[in-house]
Amino acid sequence: MITRPNGKPYRPRKPPAGTYLDDLVGSGAVLILRTHDVDAHLAWARELWRRETGEDVQLVGVARWVRLVPWDASGHGGDSTWIGCHGDDPRGCPAVQYHPAPRNGGTTHCNKIAQVPATERGR
Repeated sequence: MITRPNGKPYRPRKPPAGTYLDDLVGSGAVLILRTHDVDAHLAWARELWRRETGEDVQLVGVARWVRLVPWDASGHGGDSTWIGCHGDDPRGCPAVQYHPAPRNGGTTHCNKIAQVPATERGR
């Protein structure tokens, strides 16, 4: 079970879902929704990455909270996108975001996003 920062449990009504995110600057990500279990979904994330990019790379996952919002952020239609949010957001969804592992000791976008503290992760 995953617990929100306010102590309330998060109860998914559907099984985990995965998607590839393309940020249009050459570094994509795989987002697995409705979980904070990084290790359990790593193979699935690598399969999604390989299907979308044709590359077989090591991925690093970070547990976080996200929510779906319209691309124009004003609710007037258009495409939607996943953005980071706080776990107390009523529309917040737990997710694991996977990015390629850093090469030569560098950092990736995954290392720079807001990470969920271990105390907020579901067990």
